[in-house]
Amino acid sequence: MAIISSILRGLKIVKPLPKEPVNINKDSKAIIDFLLGMDYDREHILRLFKKFLELRLDYHALTDEEVKLKNLRQQITIFDQLIQSYSFFQADVDINGNRVKQIAGALKQMAAKSGEADLLAITGKLHWKFDW
Repeated sequence: MAIISSILRGLKIVKPLPKEPVNINKDSKAIIDFLLGMDYDREHILRLFKKFLELRLDYHALTDEEVKLKNLRQQITIFDQLIQSYSFFQADVDINGNRVKQIAGALKQMAAKSGEADLLAITGKLHWKFDW
């Protein structure tokens, strides 16, 4: 449904959604909350990767085909969990990356309105263009 509404907005059949102003304080707090809570996600993903690598090492040492097949099933099960956990983690990182970009955009606008050359110089640096 979201794809259809995006297409309709792109074709100008439906009015675009109003752009919400950036709330620097709220977005900054959300980023801090994410960073404080990411230890659990990171540790969970690390545990899954370690378990996966242990299974991989065991797999190459096994000679019994039936045991190898069981090991392979375990690898796939663990990797399935890993993909899901990692995709959630990446989505959270992407969302917070967008928040950082929105905050930067708002600060650049504020710097431009201030007319201060040193502020404009700082916000004009390459990493403020998010070409990374």
